[in-house]
Amino acid sequence: MADFREIVKDLVWQFACRGNDHSGKWLSTGGLSALQNAFKELGWDDPYYVEGGGCEHPGCKAWATCGTPTASGYKRLCREHFRQRTSSP
Repeated sequence: MADFREIVKDLVWQFACRGNDHSGKWLSTGGLSALQNAFKELGWDDPYYVEGGGCEHPGCKAWATCGTPTASGYKRLCREHFRQRTSSP
């Protein structure tokens, strides 16, 4: 069974606000008190910069929002790179 910290992390990843800037991808509480408490319990700053969850297109720092099969396996892509891949002949 997952420990409390892992459960809180899973909930934060599901419900936190997502964004990105010149430094990379981040999760934020968006001012919601339940998320503020979760971030505090995890010892995270708000925003919390993350490594995972991103577009798998080389050099892209956007969040992955779509997925598609490719010749090299399934890829998670941002909206822009998903549209490029699926609109190509």
